[in-house]
Amino acid sequence: MIFRRTRIFIFSLVLLLAFFPLIASAQDQTSKASLSYENEAMGVKIIGPEGWFINSGDKVQKAAAKSINELTSLESIKEAVKKAGILVMFSEYQFGSPVEYNPSLVLVTEPIPVGYIKNSLDLASASLINIRTIFKDVKVIVEPKEYKIGTRDAAHFVYEGTIVRGYLEMRIKSSVYLSLKDNIGYTLSCTDKVEHYSKNAAKFEVAASSFIIK
Repeated sequence: MIFRRTRIFIFSLVLLLAFFPLIASAQDQTSKASLSYENEAMGVKIIGPEGWFINSGDKVQKAAAKSINELTSLESIKEAVKKAGILVMFSEYQFGSPVEYNPSLVLVTEPIPVGYIKNSLDLASASLINIRTIFKDVKVIVEPKEYKIGTRDAAHFVYEGTIVRGYLEMRIKSSVYLSLKDNIGYTLSCTDKVEHYSKNAAKFEVAASSFIIK
């Protein structure tokens, strides 16, 4: 029962993190000037892969909202996306480049209703319920397990799934890190096409190891 009730607000995270590198269309919000992101107010810091692009969260958020409006007419989903906050997105290619899929690391926050989710493993399990609902032929490569982001308790899992959008089907693989702080869920998703994932796996791991939540 608890995870059914959390489906709507976690749904937006799944939608943003997996679909977003495929459908975003902004062309001018990226630079390689700095690969480090820090948000002192939220107490988070992460260093992106060397040679990648860093994309500001507020501008990426606007593109995400536009893309969601084009994908669905359901107001509940649109509202859930508005509540999710993209802090930063690192991408292998410039944001909006005409590529089939842009490998990415996306850090997103979302308010978690008090009492619905007790810990990071609960958040991971709830996220997987939605992943299995949204994507085709989902396969969990690494089951949710305890993890540490700095000194903070977290959870980690890896999955593969097929994105279906019209006639397009694309198999992706994602390594997902989740943690809770003051009733806010933090989700870092490292995603690429399955056949290309191994090329970026080491970069994903290095970036994830630099992720800190104070």
